[in-house]
Amino acid sequence: MSGPWQRESVKDGIRLNADVLSIRQTGLLVNQVPMMRLELKVWQDGFSRDLTIEQLIDLGNMPRAGEKVEIMVDRHDPSRASYLRLAPAGDPRATRFP
Repeated sequence: MSGPWQRESVKDGIRLNADVLSIRQTGLLVNQVPMMRLELKVWQDGFSRDLTIEQLIDLGNMPRAGEKVEIMVDRHDPSRASYLRLAPAGDPRATRFP
């Protein structure tokens, strides 16, 4: 963690899309920005896995359960990821695999 409230965000990694399974506040606010816990299903190479991200997310960029989001997954530690934004409509990475 880079501070008592957030670990360092992933800056160089693999951009992937994920489905938001759930999102909730952790109870921490920093400069009126809530710390959120996102439970995600990440799709990569035809396989899915669950991933949890805790990150400060401003209210104007807040995803909802059921939406697709874009994340950055650390190349060396796939358990580390950062939320980037809502996935753009029509993004081919948003395609679900069976």
